Amino acid sequence: MEALQMMSSSLGAMGPLLGKLHTQLFSPEHELPGSLKDGILHLKQDLEELNSFMVDLSGLGRPNAMVKRWMNEVRELSFDMEDFIDSVISSNMMASRETNKEILSVVKQFRNLIKQARERHERYELSRWPSNPYPSCMNSRVNGTELFGISESKGELVKWLKPLFSNVDEDRGRLKVASILGPAGVGKSTLAQEVYREIGAQFERRAFVRASRVPDARRLLRSMISQVRRHERPPCGLPVQELVDNLRTHLQQKRYFIVIDGLWETTSWDIIRNAFPEGAHCSRVLITTDIEEVALECCDYQSNASVTSAPDFMLDSDSHFHAQVGIFKMEPLSTDDSMELFCNRVFGSNPQFCEQLKKYSEEIIRKCSGLPLATIIIASVFAGQTDNSELWHHIKEYLSSRNNLSSEDLLREIIVLSYYSLSQHLKTCLLYFSLYPEGYTFLKSDLVKQWTAEGFIQKDKSANEIAECYFDELVSRGLVQTNHINLADEVMFYTVHSTVFEVIRRKSVEENFTTVIDYSETIPKLSAKVRRLSLSFSNAKYATKPEGFTPLPVRSLTFYGLVECLPSIMEFKLLRILILEFWGDREVFDLSGINILLQLRYIKITTDSVIKLPVKMQGLTYLETLEIFAGVLTVPSDIVLLPKLLHLHLQGDIKLPDYVGQMRSLRALQSFDLSSNSEDNVQSLGEMTNLHDLHISCSTAVPDRLERNFIALASSIGKLDNLKSLTLAPDVSCRSIIYTDCSSIVSAPPISLEKLELLPPICIFSRLPQWIGLLQKLCILKIVVRELNMDDVNRISGLQELTLLQLYVRQPTAQSIVFNSASFPTLKYLKFSCGVLRLAFQAGAIPNLRRLKLEFNAHSGEQYSDMISGIEHLLNLQEIAVRIGSAPGAEDSDRTAVESVFRNTISKHSRHLSISIRRADSVDEVIPQFSDPATSSSRLDDLLPKPSTVADVTSQSNEIELAEVEIVSVHVTTSDPNIQTDQPIATSTFPRQTPPEASESVAHNLLVVAGKSPTRKPSKSCGQIASSIKRETACCFMFGKKAKQAVERDDDVHSVKVFSYSELRKATQDFSGANKIGEGGFGSVFRGVLKDGTVVAVKVLSATSRQGVREFLTELTAISDIKHKNLVTPVGCCAEGSHRILVYKYLENNSLAQTLLAMPLQEEDTVTFGSTGVLVSTFLWVLPVDLHFSMRKSDLPLSTGT
Repeated sequence: MEALQMMSSSLGAMGPLLGKLHTQLFSPEHELPGSLKDGILHLKQDLEELNSFMVDLSGLGRPNAMVKRWMNEVRELSFDMEDFIDSVISSNMMASRETNKEILSVVKQFRNLIKQARERHERYELSRWPSNPYPSCMNSRVNGTELFGISESKGELVKWLKPLFSNVDEDRGRLKVASILGPAGVGKSTLAQEVYREIGAQFERRAFVRASRVPDARRLLRSMISQVRRHERPPCGLPVQELVDNLRTHLQQKRYFIVIDGLWETTSWDIIRNAFPEGAHCSRVLITTDIEEVALECCDYQSNASVTSAPDFMLDSDSHFHAQVGIFKMEPLSTDDSMELFCNRVFGSNPQFCEQLKKYSEEIIRKCSGLPLATIIIASVFAGQTDNSELWHHIKEYLSSRNNLSSEDLLREIIVLSYYSLSQHLKTCLLYFSLYPEGYTFLKSDLVKQWTAEGFIQKDKSANEIAECYFDELVSRGLVQTNHINLADEVMFYTVHSTVFEVIRRKSVEENFTTVIDYSETIPKLSAKVRRLSLSFSNAKYATKPEGFTPLPVRSLTFYGLVECLPSIMEFKLLRILILEFWGDREVFDLSGINILLQLRYIKITTDSVIKLPVKMQGLTYLETLEIFAGVLTVPSDIVLLPKLLHLHLQGDIKLPDYVGQMRSLRALQSFDLSSNSEDNVQSLGEMTNLHDLHISCSTAVPDRLERNFIALASSIGKLDNLKSLTLAPDVSCRSIIYTDCSSIVSAPPISLEKLELLPPICIFSRLPQWIGLLQKLCILKIVVRELNMDDVNRISGLQELTLLQLYVRQPTAQSIVFNSASFPTLKYLKFSCGVLRLAFQAGAIPNLRRLKLEFNAHSGEQYSDMISGIEHLLNLQEIAVRIGSAPGAEDSDRTAVESVFRNTISKHSRHLSISIRRADSVDEVIPQFSDPATSSSRLDDLLPKPSTVADVTSQSNEIELAEVEIVSVHVTTSDPNIQTDQPIATSTFPRQTPPEASESVAHNLLVVAGKSPTRKPSKSCGQIASSIKRETACCFMFGKKAKQAVERDDDVHSVKVFSYSELRKATQDFSGANKIGEGGFGSVFRGVLKDGTVVAVKVLSATSRQGVREFLTELTAISDIKHKNLVTPVGCCAEGSHRILVYKYLENNSLAQTLLAMPLQEEDTVTFGSTGVLVSTFLWVLPVDLHFSMRKSDLPLSTGT
């Protein structure tokens, strides 16, 4: 019976339905009255007969219309019956005699419908149809990612696209746009992916995106931005023009490489092209398309944008690459190459087959027209069927009869043949892809969870493994393609070829498997019984909700687009799968009533809105997955009691209810915030013994509690015997830092670990732990250590499964780190970050290394003779990426010197390597000394470098106790147009410490240290340091012990509210000019009114500030930490996408500059500024530090009473 309990596209709900009826009849928990039991028993017997007919017909190769109609009727009947049984079970209707009569009446009605279906089966003589001539076979030989016949093409494209690094004149360094043109299935995407992997590392920004037949510039732009910004996705609801501006800002003055795969029309290109800056940076854009007009249009953009000149080089006359216009015409494979590809996939590397099969193969190959995709897909039908000559003959004859078809039409026919050769469960899984938009990229893990929740996979302990095998089989057959491969050569994302997707969509409609509504299409008249509904309104500015269908039967709802077009979720009473990605003006999306949808198995929501969940959701007893990529108001108090919950992902600093250890069914938990959860909750993680994947984040907390939680976490992890993946990483809002010697706390995690990521600033080890060498299954390791020596490296060099290693070393190594012969046998990617680089590779070391990334600093006067040696021994190395920082005192000439030495070293390698060398500000070399784990924590002062001049300053003042100072970062940027904006307010009491002259370099490195002294007065007023400086300047203030009467600490940093961008747009009337009250180098300030009537000042940082989310929130925390009667503290912020906004209380008394102008000069001389709005008599020193913000007297607003 268990083998029947799976949902399928052909059989509908027959399998699960029979299983549930069996349970109701024979489970000791269900005692049914005699008449009802008899009725259900007869119903089950009727269904079993009907199911046997369905199984036979589902094996037909190409069923006719009559068969399809009959099967569809029976499928719908099975869904209706299962829905009824589910409602009976969930409502406990069998508890009374009256409801039993009602149930028996409905059972009789269903039996009558089954009888009618059986009679139609006999009347139509459906049993006479022949069986499927395409037997299904699981094929483990073929490889869906195999490359074939593109080496020469790749070489030509790489030569033309590869950026130039020297002697680049303005014309040759301009943006180049190239197009790969060719028919569907010829291998354009594969070629583009290989070129992207070959030269992508040589660009500062890069992205690979998939287009679709339906124009969707918004999706393409958002995908590009998330990739060029290192997967920081922009807000969902940004208008297209803002996305264009956002992308252009991030690409400005950068060398970038963008690939747009499968472009079908020029509408999207006309929009996206505006996001690509010109300039002599050797940037590249690569397009793939089936349509010649699209290729010409994209390359015309390049021709129109630059001066017409001779091409950089001319290819041979027989080349298919037209260098002058940038179009590469991709040709099909030759007959010999096609035959080799086909035979490799069917027979293996040593094909031995009879003369008859050879003839069949030649004819089949000829019909494939040299298209690699067609060849791969048809070969998958024959793999494992080399003895079935009848199958070979049938397919050969069928393809031979398809005359006068274009290559694309033949490709469709071959895909259909492959579809019919699939087993029933593979057909079902393949059709499920039709729910997503064309060009969508998938995570395997998402599909595995959705298939399991749908009931396509038998529910047992190995369900995930079975689903993954199904997915891999579809990949191996060429029906699903790889789209992104990570640094360890592991496939991360997948996609479906446009022609395959077209066939899938058509088949899903034929079987009423899915119903898809797209804004660009006329909404069809919907079936009365829609089971799986997909709505896509990504570009529909004026789209309306679909009408004309009944939401009740819908089991799966996928929505992508404007929230205004989203139907009411609560109307879908039988919903099992809910996937939402939406945007709009709703700040809070209310799902508090979702607990009435008792059949829910899977929930995934992605949005910029905040999600309101129900107070309790224990009624969702079937829920397996809850993933919310958005803010959540509160977590349901009884979520820990959901019996079947397997996957839980909540974003941000979420506090889970107590007793999380009760979720013993849970397999994946992301992200568990170490700061927000109680110590007891952290401790109870050790009770979740089924946990496979644990992601720990850290936002903000009282340091002592954070320390205690960390110790409790280390204890819990050791109890998780099934744990395979462990990640400790800071949340985007992380503002508390732990520099604890984790070696003394973390004893040994489970030996089952395959992935271990311990990232700063949460977890740093003094040395590489010994227990890591015991993790024999470890594949990925990312770790930060204070010191590293040869013993540490040797300890992990024998790990046989390790493919990716990232080592961050905070102190220079005492000696060269030598990678010995035969060390790290499977390692493919190595990243080594250390302020001072000393590496050596012996012959035979890391034999499979493909990618090497190094980060280090240039030092003043170094010779770099022992920087790196033996790189020529890395025989399989393909790519080197280097990031060179600057140590204190180093000049640009030092970085130039080290770059020259490094290039000379690389030149010793025998292979042509892909090389990327970039410059950075610096690479961390030192971290604070570890202290006792019970008390160790550091605040912002641990993050700031200790300037050498601090000692000098301290020695000259006995009136301020610097031993007890607290550092606060201050940043305010309002301005008065009547005041000169180029005058900083920082002054110096000690003339000898005043910079001798105004310079940008001085302004770039300011640290203002202020203290309160009753005896000293500041010397002069604003402008003394650098009156002409317009650069951004950092001001950090140290308040001494004696100033604490005026300044108070506030430990409750959670009081700052996070506003949505749309909320602030409304408050400021879309940032109208009428509401602007100030403007400066960092942006503008607007008057705004919040929904509750509060008047606020909204400071919008300009895009040129280049401030990341973490830096922004760190600064915000510092400002929020200080309170004073005259200090204006922020009430909130917004950090959506590229937006960086601070919200202050509105100040009625203008700016400090205006106030000072009205003062007598002598009074002005006695006033300096301790922080934003703090007026104290102070003395100031100027010290070097590499932070970048600005502060002027016109930037300091005055509060009421100042």
